[in-house]
Amino acid sequence: MKKVLAIAVAVAGAVFLISRVRSNGADKDLWAEATDKV
Repeated sequence: MKKVLAIAVAVAGAVFLISRVRSNGADKDLWAEATDKV
């Protein structure tokens, strides 16, 4: 269970950082996709 949570946090963090490098519009879309999958 802890492994799944750690992976989810790592993926969410990576998506958040990548999206911040891009535009704010893409940030919301990518964040929505990441949170929706989890």
